[in-house]
Amino acid sequence: MMMLLITGTSLPCAAETVPGARGAAGTPGTPGTPGTPVEPVTTVKVTPTTVAPVELPPRPAQSTTLAVLTPDKLYVGLKHPLVVTVNAKQARDAMGAGSGINKPEALVGGGLAIALLEPVTARETARVDIAADLNAAAAKDDGTVRLDLGKAVPAIWAEGKPYYAQLVAGERRIGPPLVLQPLIQPRRAALDMRNPGRPMVTFPDKIGAGPRAFSGYRVFADKIVIMETELGELAFALRPDAAPNTAWNFRHLVKGGFFDGTDFFRTVPVGSVTGKGFVVQGGDPTLTEPYEGGPGYDLDLEPSSLQHDYGVLSMARDTEPDTAGSQFFICLSREETRRLDGQYAAFGQLLAAAPGGGANNAVEVLGRIAASKLVAGKVDRPANPVKIISMRLADAAPYGTGPKVLTLEGNKPGVR
Repeated sequence: MMMLLITGTSLPCAAETVPGARGAAGTPGTPGTPGTPVEPVTTVKVTPTTVAPVELPPRPAQSTTLAVLTPDKLYVGLKHPLVVTVNAKQARDAMGAGSGINKPEALVGGGLAIALLEPVTARETARVDIAADLNAAAAKDDGTVRLDLGKAVPAIWAEGKPYYAQLVAGERRIGPPLVLQPLIQPRRAALDMRNPGRPMVTFPDKIGAGPRAFSGYRVFADKIVIMETELGELAFALRPDAAPNTAWNFRHLVKGGFFDGTDFFRTVPVGSVTGKGFVVQGGDPTLTEPYEGGPGYDLDLEPSSLQHDYGVLSMARDTEPDTAGSQFFICLSREETRRLDGQYAAFGQLLAAAPGGGANNAVEVLGRIAASKLVAGKVDRPANPVKIISMRLADAAPYGTGPKVLTLEGNKPGVR
């Protein structure tokens, strides 16, 4: 399948991986069947002289977790027990020594609780009290408390909405939240071919179809993605509320080390609409033309509610809607990428800083990637693609706190 190129006049997309035919032509059969050639098995004995320790890649950095909230299960069926464990001892340690938590009056508004927050606005919609005194809860037995969140807040089963379950002590938010992502049957994408030169994606409703089935929740700790490039680090907040399966797929690939050692093989610093930046694209492990690599499967296109804007992370695909896999792009301006809204699944946003701060300037790092020198005669192919050394997951900040999402207004960086 041909791969469409990102240029100033075309849209970013990734090609479908087409596996080659298995076996020699004219010799189908099952190994071991009479008349079928059996290939010899070669056994390789690995010794220290065969693979020297210095030749092995370094062990990837592992994400540490505060684990103040832990779900019993990743998947919870509709109205089944949604059990979470609160580690009060870990929560106390996370608040830090000298915080005054041993004094009940220091916990303004009450003791230890789980707050259910709306995505984006972080507005609290419900609160489940766990303990009136954090120290007492931490000292009891193993310092943990278990509860059925679905039983405590039965409204989550009626609404089928995404939530962030955030541990709080009084009004102070502690540790990364749990994401409650509803399992809802997706809408299917289709191509509107009325303009064959530029087919548009639509998400038509089936005639006579009722509400889409809500089957339960996927429950997991919120993480951010740290992208370490040879020019510096970029940190992205994932948006499972906007494109749940797309965000989960990317998170799965990052955790598995899929992107380590890949590069930004396509950069379009000048778009065709306003002349501002368009995108930079990566995620192909083949590192070779025609850059049609992927994870070996296709991902259905989701109707993401996140608009394409500066620093937004989105999935590339081929002409057919359901052909994304691993190739992604980062937007360089709203003006050039607004036409991608509804056509590509945006699922992440660039953060102003990585956890713990640091000297990295995300705008500068992304700008240097976009400014890569191009091959003579090419509008989108860098002569020396910037390497992605590794990607890793890290704990997200308590919801509604921590580094802000970057935006770019009038070519000046800002936060929101």
